[in-house]
Order: sequence, then C-alpha cells, then structure tokens
Amino acid sequence: KRNSEEVKLIWVSKFHSAEAVENAIALGATDFGENRVQEAESKFSVKRDGIRCHIIGPVQKNKLKKAALVADCIHSISSEEALEKLEKVCVENEKVLEILFQVNASEEETKSGLDVNEAEAFLSSLEFKRFPHLRFRGLMTIGKNTGIAEDSRSCFSFLRNLQQKFLKRGGIFSEFTELSMGMTLAWINQSLNSTELTHQFLGGKEEKFFSQANHIAELRELRADTLREMQKLYTYDTYNNDSYFD
Repeated sequence: KRNSEEVKLIWVSKFHSAEAVENAIALGATDFGENRVQEAESKFSVKRDGIRCHIIGPVQKNKLKKAALVADCIHSISSEEALEKLEKVCVENEKVLEILFQVNASEEETKSGLDVNEAEAFLSSLEFKRFPHLRFRGLMTIGKNTGIAEDSRSCFSFLRNLQQKFLKRGGIFSEFTELSMGMTLAWINQSLNSTELTHQFLGGKEEKFFSQANHIAELRELRADTLREMQKLYTYDTYNNDSYFD
C-alpha cells in the first residue's frame, strides 16, 4: 500500500494572483502549476528554496527558452525538437530541468501529447541520446473529464503501465517515477491512481481552503482519504489484470 506522502499536490495557480500564491505558501503549499509561461514568469521568476514551478500546459516553440528558465518541471513535452531546445538552454544557464512527457491517452483530437500508438517507440528512441541537463521523470495525461470513473480508467492504466515499463529499463529512465494524471476534482471523484496530481485548490469550489490557516490540515486529510479510496476502489486494474498497489 502507498504512503500518502508519495502523492504530490500541485496547486494550479493559473489565472490566480501572486497574493493567492503567497497565501497558499503560507498554508504549506510548495508546488505550483501554470499553463502560460508569461504568467509563470510573473510569479516564479524569483526562485525561493522549496518552492517549485511546474509548466503544465502546452509550450509553443518560441516560448521554450523562457519556460526552461522559469520552470523546475515541464509536464507537456512530446517532441525531440523540444528536448533539444531545452537542453541547449539548460547548458547555457547551467540548469537541470525535470521533464514529463505528455501522452494523449484519451485519444481526443482536442488534446495535445504523444499518440498512444507512438509513445513507446518515441521514448525508446531517446534511450541512446544524450540530454545531460534534462531529467526524465515520468508521464502526464489528462483523462476524460466526464465524471464517470470508467471513462478515464483505461487511460490511466495505460499510462501507468507505460511508465513502469520504462522505469524498469533504467538508464535515462532511472528516475521515471512520476505520473501526473487527472484534472481537478475529477481525480477525487474517480479515485484515480497517480503519483503526481494536479488540483485547482486556488479557485472555484476549493476557495474555502484559503479562509483559515488550519485548512491545510483539511487538505492533508483529503489527500489521505483519497488514497484510501484509491486503494479500496482501484486495487484491481482491469486494463492488464495487474494490481496497482504492491
């Protein structure tokens, strides 16, 4: 069974003010997700110990340099061209950048990422190439946000199986431990399996977490409760008849 501390909560700060970010930090938040590079620059250009910026949206070619400089991790990479550009920027700035590869596991035309039929071949093609300033940490996908668990379950099963396959290969995939899956409350409602999760605790229905400092305890309890539900509801993976949990 998994320890709740293995789950990383990324506070999605897109469209929210720098003040909201500061409030979240005061509550104990450490990881923040931004869709737009320019907005990330306005909030996270000044680096602080323990505070990490994640670029979770697609990054245009002309924004890759800025993304590499402001981000600690980019979740949406799906081309070797992007990797080469990021490596060059990191070399010039003596920086190490974490990378997650986005896979369009739901096979929807409106979503970005590697095609499910090409993802394994693409990752395999990187095994003998050198990107010393990039750390390949795992995979990202956005499941079908329909509110129905079964609609996304196979997407997340596919992603986990792919991540585990490459983690076992070692080498440049020796740190391939991360899964960024879901979106917002769909993950809680569906009890999906994930190592790295994205929630919008900075806005909408989750705004209540900012009313009192002790609400960070509620967040931690929510995380633990959700993991228990994951273990109870999704111990058995119908995608490949394997257990999600050791």
